[in-house]
Amino acid sequence: MTGDSMEPAVKHTYMCQTDEWISEQCEVSIAPNSFAQGGMRKCHKCVEKVQDGRDVYSIGSVAKFSTIHRDARSAKSAAFADAKMQMVAEYWAQQFNKKSPPEHKVAFVVAQVLELPRRSDGPQRWASLEPLLSGEYAKFNNNAGAVLGGRTAQAFSHFTVVESGEQLCICDLQGVGGSLFTDPQIHSRAGSFGDGNLGRGGIDRFLASHRCNEVCKAIGLPPVEPRKGSSSGGMGGGMPMPMGGGMPMPMGGGMGDFARMFQGGMGGGAGMSVGVHKLLERMMHQMMAVEFAIL
Repeated sequence: MTGDSMEPAVKHTYMCQTDEWISEQCEVSIAPNSFAQGGMRKCHKCVEKVQDGRDVYSIGSVAKFSTIHRDARSAKSAAFADAKMQMVAEYWAQQFNKKSPPEHKVAFVVAQVLELPRRSDGPQRWASLEPLLSGEYAKFNNNAGAVLGGRTAQAFSHFTVVESGEQLCICDLQGVGGSLFTDPQIHSRAGSFGDGNLGRGGIDRFLASHRCNEVCKAIGLPPVEPRKGSSSGGMGGGMPMPMGGGMPMPMGGGMGDFARMFQGGMGGGAGMSVGVHKLLERMMHQMMAVEFAIL
């Protein structure tokens, strides 16, 4: 990649403090060929040109393009939703760090949305932009319940299930150093959180395969009891989970119906504290704003 291949771009960054998106112009050079690919996105090396006064320098990043969306509208929606999902995961990382031992802290890299206005109006017009991580890259679990290692990662996923009252699970953890993560997936009984959200089924798959370790015990997480029938992905009463977006949002009744839906823990499951209830309600407001308002 050279300066000759630079193209104009717009970076969109989510600001948690004010619940808004900030946009800024930039120039990037993106490698034509991907260097890695997952189930939903492919990764291209990216160089961003940054001007600081008279100084101009380059920053190495990764541009991640969707491989499952075929039009600009859906690719744009997915890019904004994925970036915000990573910030939601970082919120839970901060809560985990308040209770975990000093040697078991976690964090998620900042994800931005990259818009490439000179490209044709298709899925390649939108991407997720993240820092280029250095170090040995490893995956610790996935969104189907597989456990691949990493005591801190497994304890963090367990923590999110417990602290949310079994309303969500943050998994598909991968990254460097065993504690700096990227590309998470959130399984949520509240719906949304992208194409990989398996809802209640995804949460149950994690619980079925999880085995507590010393990190779980150090932060006081209750032991997980083995569960039967967790691979079905059902919602407790046998209703199959939609694979694309979790449980549908009650669009007609507004957030009041959404709040009432959780007061009993959904179908006899564990209820949630008022604090977690309010957090999830706020997150759903935000995710709905991403999914609909930006289109």
